[in-house]
Amino acid sequence: MGPFEVVAIHPRNPDVYELKSLEHPDRDPTRHHVRELCPYVTREAHERQVENTAVNEPISDLDPAIGDFLLLPYGSADFLVQVLSKAHGRVTVQFLNKKDRKTDPCSGLRLVWYRKIPSSNVFDEHATDEHEEIYADKLTNKQLADGFLPWADTFDLDEFYQYPIESKFVKKGAQGWTLNKMKRTLIRKHKPFHQL
Repeated sequence: MGPFEVVAIHPRNPDVYELKSLEHPDRDPTRHHVRELCPYVTREAHERQVENTAVNEPISDLDPAIGDFLLLPYGSADFLVQVLSKAHGRVTVQFLNKKDRKTDPCSGLRLVWYRKIPSSNVFDEHATDEHEEIYADKLTNKQLADGFLPWADTFDLDEFYQYPIESKFVKKGAQGWTLNKMKRTLIRKHKPFHQL
């Protein structure tokens, strides 16, 4: 259900809100306790989503080129990704990562490649396939022959932080790619539209 707009607070219980549906503004407001509520988007962002959904256009003004880097929200760490292709407000990206992200999630990153490893017990209905990851700027011929593929996914541009990363702020060194920490802080202030 939702989204809703808070239109009033209950006069005797400040933890109860009166909510009006943005999808059905002609309906009467309903009352809900704060524990039942989840943050959604601002009214303005919702209206822009509705307008753009009608014509299937993204809200985002990001216009990355193939090879550009973007920052994808993921808890406190986020993922640096590189654009592989784009079309109709969506981009296919390859993830950059490393084995231990806890200490510094934005330095020493390399492109992620993976391959599926089928379960050794084909008769166990609960057995699942495993996967193996490697972190490298490019694959060797042997890795290609072993079936490694880019760890990639497709997202709407609206799902990324809404601030482009200029190439001068993503440096490649001997240990891998590093996103400038000050620039990362600035980028994180420009939240994706679904987090507004």
